[in-house]
Amino acid sequence: ILSSDVRAEEDRTSRRMFVLQYVQPGLAGLMDGSVSTLAPLFAAAFATHQNWQTFLVGLAASIGAGISMGFAEALSD
Repeated sequence: ILSSDVRAEEDRTSRRMFVLQYVQPGLAGLMDGSVSTLAPLFAAAFATHQNWQTFLVGLAASIGAGISMGFAEALSD
């Protein structure tokens, strides 16, 4: 029943909604998690050269990244 112009507009809107609802939050979470976890881990490994301290920093960074990503996901919903 829809005209071709209306159908094309609905298709464009559907693609935009997919990007805004799925792709953008996923990329934000990926960037947030990568930087929040990996940067401190590599910095601690380089600075201390000790496995245990690097493990503790990685554990703390992982917990912090999980909390941060939870907030980012909640905000995107």
